[in-house]
Amino acid sequence: MTTRIALEVISQVKKPYILYQSIKARQKSFVIGSIITIVLNGLSIFVSSITSILVARALGPQELGYLILFMTGTNTISLFADVMGIHYSNAYLIASNNHNVALPTVRGTVLFYGIIVGLFTGSIFGLISPLRLLIFHGFDAPTWGVLIGFSVLGLSLLSQVRGLFLGHSNFLMLGALGLFQPLLYSILFLGTTYMLGWRTGVQVAMMYLVATWVCVAGALIFLMHRGIARPSFRYIKACAQVGWRAAITNWLSFLQLRVDQYLVNWLLGPVALGFYGVAVSCGEFLTRVPGMLGSVIFPLVAAEKNNTLMARITLRRCGLVMAFVGLLSVPMGVFAQSLIGCLYGSAFTPSVQALQFLLPAVIFMSGLLIVDNHLAGLGYPVMKIISLLISLAINVLGNLILLPKLGIIGASVTSSFSYLIWLLLVTGYLWLIAHKPVSEAQGGDVIIRHHTLIEIERD
Repeated sequence: MTTRIALEVISQVKKPYILYQSIKARQKSFVIGSIITIVLNGLSIFVSSITSILVARALGPQELGYLILFMTGTNTISLFADVMGIHYSNAYLIASNNHNVALPTVRGTVLFYGIIVGLFTGSIFGLISPLRLLIFHGFDAPTWGVLIGFSVLGLSLLSQVRGLFLGHSNFLMLGALGLFQPLLYSILFLGTTYMLGWRTGVQVAMMYLVATWVCVAGALIFLMHRGIARPSFRYIKACAQVGWRAAITNWLSFLQLRVDQYLVNWLLGPVALGFYGVAVSCGEFLTRVPGMLGSVIFPLVAAEKNNTLMARITLRRCGLVMAFVGLLSVPMGVFAQSLIGCLYGSAFTPSVQALQFLLPAVIFMSGLLIVDNHLAGLGYPVMKIISLLISLAINVLGNLILLPKLGIIGASVTSSFSYLIWLLLVTGYLWLIAHKPVSEAQGGDVIIRHHTLIEIERD
């Protein structure tokens, strides 16, 4: 009798101790991952920011507008090329350990997929002029078509590589890849601009393309040393079960962030896009650290079984991040004219008011980067798609109404309002998860995760 009581007491004491150790390990993973990501990505941000300033000064508003559209457009196409969302669904399956496929096969499958979709979409939008001009308004020269095609292929491959690193929580390789690309681009830009006198958008775009493909080559060599096996259509099918939601949400997310730039170019022209691009670049500088923390949260949430506890932690982090970014936004708004004039020159004075009206959107986006990555780690719930559809519709409609009346300020106002709606919807959904009974939240999560695993085993 005494032994039984003693065992029961030990069992009751052991449960909170195990929970404490679980929380401690989870927080340690978050801290270590955050430190690595912040250090490497911080260097990447510094290099990218200096490069963007030098590029703007060298090119001027119009050529800068062409370059911005090239980079935004090729990133958009490469994102839409991933029709089954393999990038994030693969990362989710690896992080949550919901697969029984050998890792060399996983690598071979996603890289083969990246090549196929990259070649297909790059050829269509790069070589077929009407489709190219649908997105790249004003890019009539065949040179732009070649650059677009190869850039889409390279970015499609890099996307799949990042998914592999993200699934393994390999923040060191993710950060190194994120640092090397802008660093090489900066070196090539400085060399060709100040030594060869290259000062057009198409010439600078060539340097961006070279930097992308050097990174692709380096990543492929690294993965080949780790082992690459023949592709598995069974694994593609497993990814697609989660990936369709991932694809839709990532398409909508990117469109929500960049649709204003397309509309500015279509309605106001490349010069206005150059001005607005500078405002966006300054504002997005404040969201870089939240973006890094969000990328760390994604694999941790995917691996976690206690969704209620993680939701509460994420909501607290979201609030702290938004408060911090809000404090930084105040001096940026007050001294916007001096900041832009000092960094970009007097030619970009029209960007000042656009930046000031964009700062609320920056604060909302800092919170969205935390919450959205948490929802991605849950397997892309449908609410993520619904919130994006609503906010994207508001963004497009607002730009169509306000751009002709207010110019680029209309894009800033619309972004701030649509991001607020987006934030309220997703944080409300996460708040509901955070206040569910623990047993209910865990049970639902187990069903979702094991459904994917069962489907893989069934094949």
